[in-house]
Amino acid sequence: MSEVVPSPDEFTSLVDDGGVLKKVIKKGHTDISPVKGETVVVHYVGFYHGGDEHGDKFDSSRDRKEPLKYNSEEGHVIKGWDIAMPTMKLGEVCEIIVSPEYGYQDGKTRRFEIELLDFYGKDVSPKFDGSVYLTQLARGNEAVSPRPGSSCEIHALGYCVGKVLDDRDVSYIIGDFEEVGLPEGLDRALCYMSEGEEARVRICGPMTFSSCESTKRGIPKDSTLYYLVKVKSCEQRKSVTVFSTFPEKMAHMQSLKQKANELLKAGKYRIAADMYSDLLSDCLGVATSGYDQYAELNNLKCVLHQNRAYAFLKLKSPQECLEACKQGLELNSRNEKCLFRKGEAYLLLGDHEEASICFKEVLAVNGANSEAARKLKSCQEVISKALQQEKKMFQNAFKRLQSMDATTPCGGNEAENKDKVTMPTA
Repeated sequence: MSEVVPSPDEFTSLVDDGGVLKKVIKKGHTDISPVKGETVVVHYVGFYHGGDEHGDKFDSSRDRKEPLKYNSEEGHVIKGWDIAMPTMKLGEVCEIIVSPEYGYQDGKTRRFEIELLDFYGKDVSPKFDGSVYLTQLARGNEAVSPRPGSSCEIHALGYCVGKVLDDRDVSYIIGDFEEVGLPEGLDRALCYMSEGEEARVRICGPMTFSSCESTKRGIPKDSTLYYLVKVKSCEQRKSVTVFSTFPEKMAHMQSLKQKANELLKAGKYRIAADMYSDLLSDCLGVATSGYDQYAELNNLKCVLHQNRAYAFLKLKSPQECLEACKQGLELNSRNEKCLFRKGEAYLLLGDHEEASICFKEVLAVNGANSEAARKLKSCQEVISKALQQEKKMFQNAFKRLQSMDATTPCGGNEAENKDKVTMPTA
């Protein structure tokens, strides 16, 4: 059996022994390649190359009308693919010729036409909707990580549609990304990194820049951003687990809560909300002994939830506010501030009936809450007005129906009556 040997002018050898050859058919649209550990999405068609079966197709994702998705850790696909994939760019179409040693170990050479459709790392977006992907490129000191409200120094190199949009050192407070012109998604990804770590971050949708910042930078709407980022240094915030006694743990968390409160008062609502969430996670690592310690920790968690709810109200995020209130009320069903903020969240959603229920519950806890009484009265007025409008609408509709019946010969629909036969009288 004679094999067809490709021209060396057409293909490039990816290994010294020529066992994996590659030819680019269509160039990619970004200068970014997948790395080990990322999820890779491709379309491919496989052919036998050389021998009696030369040119015969043996496999095709296109025929199945479903791309192949796999993790690029070594061993998930044949060795030739592991070698070729890091050389491809997003959107690239190429051909590779793989000798048996780099293929299926069956003595047969294969040729693949591959299109790289997508690749991405770990989903670290708030809703795990693919708006922020993080790919680790170099490990850091995992004992020191950026946390909401802590200071951090990074180097950020950003790309969009093949152009550099950012290349600078940035020192800022985690969560305060708008002040330094960074996208929210990058700020989010940093909380999953460690000091000294290098990573690639892919950001799209609501986690990119604000519309104002995008316009200022000339970034097209719905663009995907890519950042190469290194955490140069970050403030090492002590973990609650380093403290041995309950009073020490509580004092540490109270001091961090006070810092978050100051950010809240300064209008830094997103950072404050993130810090409260961080502290609630810390609470999971605090063991209590006896009712007094349990009550003290429970009270702190209630305050953190009610403060988060307030921050979400200010951020015009009613659903997140409702969730924070729900968690606070599970700890204390008579928490006045959680009940009140729950009512305010329903007002943001335009649900005056649910809001009025919440404000009634507030007054049941504290009858002297004048603001709850005022909002309840306002809700009742809106509900009453809506009922009057609804009543008037039905009355008008009923009058129109009566008017139509009066102008029809036998009542009902005129078109129906036209075909009726009048029976002769005896």
